[in-house]
Amino acid sequence: MFNKILLVPIFFMAFVVIDASAQSDVYHLTVKSNPNIIFIDGSGDYKAGSTVTLDGAPESWREYSFVGWQIDGRWSTENPLVVTMDRSHTAEAIYDKTGIIGGVVIDTIPRISEITVDGTIYLPNELPLHFNWATNSQHVIGLEAAVNEGFDTRYVFDSWKDQNKILLRTVLIESGDEFIALYKTQHNLKAISDHGTVLGSGWQDAGSTVQFEIDSKIIESDADDNVRYVFTGWDKGDYQKSTTNSIDFVNPTTVRAEWKEQNKLTLQTNVPDYVIAGGGWNTVGKSVTVIAEKEFDSPDSDVKYVFEK
Repeated sequence: MFNKILLVPIFFMAFVVIDASAQSDVYHLTVKSNPNIIFIDGSGDYKAGSTVTLDGAPESWREYSFVGWQIDGRWSTENPLVVTMDRSHTAEAIYDKTGIIGGVVIDTIPRISEITVDGTIYLPNELPLHFNWATNSQHVIGLEAAVNEGFDTRYVFDSWKDQNKILLRTVLIESGDEFIALYKTQHNLKAISDHGTVLGSGWQDAGSTVQFEIDSKIIESDADDNVRYVFTGWDKGDYQKSTTNSIDFVNPTTVRAEWKEQNKLTLQTNVPDYVIAGGGWNTVGKSVTVIAEKEFDSPDSDVKYVFEK
């Protein structure tokens, strides 16, 4: 008697989970207040190219007053702020705490600049300033155009909070005035190249996308007509193989152009008007094959040329 074996087919089903976010590019938006005193909605992932309108920041919160929005460190006059999601962004609602009630307030954000008021210089550690000036009195306020922090970072006057862009301004006092100078951060972009000229290096706004380029892809040697340099790319950036490149500028950055040297190989022969294949520009270190025909007839049928060496 035979034992019966029951064969049961077993089927496996594979489930593939597709992340919807992988279907298209998305960027992250971070929204916060500075200092972190209130919650502002809007943080999250958004489709590339979309626009996001944030809730308006309150003009005041307890002892703090709203100064303005910064997106990636750059000041914006909008409130509510509209952000285009061309890359990931950080939006900060900037608030200032003066601790002063009444009178006239003078301050800078950040507190890095001297302020001259009616001829008297006040240092950054003395800010904010408070004056009990009479209504309709006139006063002169002056600022520094730029303040360096080391060699590669500086703060540049952008505007006053009321959008006035004059460094040395005469103000007519009204009740409860405040004069707050807004400075933007800039970093130094060092674009270095051993050959040619780089366009776009220097001081750039923090948080911006900076474009720079090399003026030519091929640079002839000034010392030798048989030597030239060919651009091969940048060591960093969004378009490293292109002569025109860009980078999201967050910190002081150095970028370097890379080149390969080429030498010109000239092939000559004692046969008039005969060109040997293999001449021209070649990268240093490359092996080059040159080919000469073993023999050929001259246009004058009475002459034949035979390769010797």
